[in-house]
Amino acid sequence: MNIRTYNLIIDTDTKHTSLQVKDSFEYANDYFASAVSVFSMMTEIFRLHEMSDEYVYMLAFDNKMKLLGAFEVSHGTGNASLLDARGVFVRALQIGASNIMLIHNHPSGIPLPSREDFDICRRMVSAGKLLGVPVLDFIVIGCDDFVSFLEKELL
Repeated sequence: MNIRTYNLIIDTDTKHTSLQVKDSFEYANDYFASAVSVFSMMTEIFRLHEMSDEYVYMLAFDNKMKLLGAFEVSHGTGNASLLDARGVFVRALQIGASNIMLIHNHPSGIPLPSREDFDICRRMVSAGKLLGVPVLDFIVIGCDDFVSFLEKELL
């Protein structure tokens, strides 16, 4: 499967946003219904478990869980990252996503969700319900492990 990452760009004449392919990767799996399959891809391709800053990615899926695209939606500092619903869902809607997953790393290596993780997850789930693009999972990646909000029934 060919996995594409995208940038959201602004047309300087019309001021409309559009998606621009940033990069493309070959990957053996084309179905990401489980948190472990997402964890594997995010560590193999994006190396999230090795990053010294916090990154947040959004994976956009069609209704059959085929990956439409991956977006880096935030690049923060060593212990924080800024994430807003508008930035996430503009991308999801532009690519035609039926649902999304949000994934971010903890540079400490410990995937224990923080209070901020719970707060942002709650806001994203609410926005997704309102827009009809559900957040299927919120995954926190550490060095060798991950926490799936869906699997832990925290969504």
